[in-house]
Amino acid sequence: MIASFCHLAFGRARLGLPGGQNDLYRFLALFAGAYVVAISIMRWPSPAWNDMLEAWAWGSRLQLGYHKHPPFYSWVTYAWFQIFPRADWAFYLLSMTNVVVGLLGVWQLSGLFALASPARVLSVALLTVTPPYNLMASNYGADTALLSIWPWAAYAFVRSISERSTRHAVLFGALSAVALLSKYYSIVLLASCFAAALLHPARDAYFTWYGPYLSIAVCTVLCLPHVWWALGEGAPTVQYALERMRAGRGWPYRAFQGLAVGAASVVVLAVPIAALVFALGRRRVSYILQAPRRAFRNVPLWLYALALGPGVLTVLLSLVGVATIILNFFIPNYFLLPLVIMLGIGGLFTTRRAQTAMLPAVVFPVLAILTAPVIAYGTVALHIKETGDVTADVARLARDIWHREVGGPVHIIGGSKSYALAGAFYLPEAPKFLSNFSLHESPWISKRQIRRDGMLVICERLDSRCPADARALTKQSPKVFKASAQRSFVGARGERHDVTILVIPPTD
Repeated sequence: MIASFCHLAFGRARLGLPGGQNDLYRFLALFAGAYVVAISIMRWPSPAWNDMLEAWAWGSRLQLGYHKHPPFYSWVTYAWFQIFPRADWAFYLLSMTNVVVGLLGVWQLSGLFALASPARVLSVALLTVTPPYNLMASNYGADTALLSIWPWAAYAFVRSISERSTRHAVLFGALSAVALLSKYYSIVLLASCFAAALLHPARDAYFTWYGPYLSIAVCTVLCLPHVWWALGEGAPTVQYALERMRAGRGWPYRAFQGLAVGAASVVVLAVPIAALVFALGRRRVSYILQAPRRAFRNVPLWLYALALGPGVLTVLLSLVGVATIILNFFIPNYFLLPLVIMLGIGGLFTTRRAQTAMLPAVVFPVLAILTAPVIAYGTVALHIKETGDVTADVARLARDIWHREVGGPVHIIGGSKSYALAGAFYLPEAPKFLSNFSLHESPWISKRQIRRDGMLVICERLDSRCPADARALTKQSPKVFKASAQRSFVGARGERHDVTILVIPPTD
């Protein structure tokens, strides 16, 4: 199977390294396709991740912002499902398309540094064997959305400062806005771009040119509608970000966690680094000892600032006690690291060595497909909740009860978060999602609409507040039904889930 994947991806070019761009396209298409299949099988017993369902629930009600995050990646989700059906495989296809778009940005970036073809292909392919670009990337949300945005923003920045191109200055401003409108954390990338500009040989010419100020103006104009929304709503996204940053038990805890997560973020690179070391052959020890000198000579300081800046700033925010960080923050931070390594190593990677280093990039997608059924079986048999959930099944069951009791489509759905999100995505009516029974968090719903259309509520058994919150919001006594569901996969049976279904019929 691995040999077949190699042949399909690279044809007669033996990993395609001399061929360049066309071979890369084939590899990325096979990489994305393999992971869509693998992830669809792995999560066959389960609905899509809550982050993805939430992106749909928000994006389907187009707003300038949402109570937790700025809106861009939710808009992308909504636009995607105007083309594709609302199905799990289409969601995973969105996730992997997002990754491929980012990897193409890395490819374009690597082309700016005159890398030989083998090293240029490696600068892209090695990313595919890191968790942020395969399994973690399957959960399309605020963090993973940046995988496709940051590389292209960095590309536009490098082109604008090195060529002083008006077109790329505008593009850099636009992509900076897109990054910020996906997650405010993107400020660390923009700060790294500023640091890189200060260290760049063209610094004086760049800052006396109108380009950087044009970038700022474009970014500002594109962000203004969201800022206007945030000010009018009491800045809920900023409040949420501050709450996340302040989570934890004080400065010592935040500093320790920052160091721990920073160390873990380095471990993520273990496979690509091991592949490179192995590919260097018998003289690898000598080459490794020479690496610091080569890296200092071959990689400009400004590129280090651009590549390492986001990760370093993230850890510093934790060390000074400003933020509590988690590993997900590092998901978009790796895109330039293989390129920096390739530049630092110099011409050591011949075509043959590069082919050897590429092997994990070919093996991993095949292994993902082969192990996917085992993982799916294990998540059900071992009662792992996150990947053996029944929320989609329960939502469909609740819809059947609604039709029997009320008739007509379900217009509004609420309840325990995972069940309500599943209903918003999987039910054919695509009902409006009521978040935490809060009309402030769900401005697309009003009390009048609830009275007019009624509401379907699904409460998890252990969520004791859910029925009370539903009654408090609607001032009604709903019809109450008990139900249970259990996931199964190839003979394995998952944990039994008990729920309470509340049918609140229309009153107007």
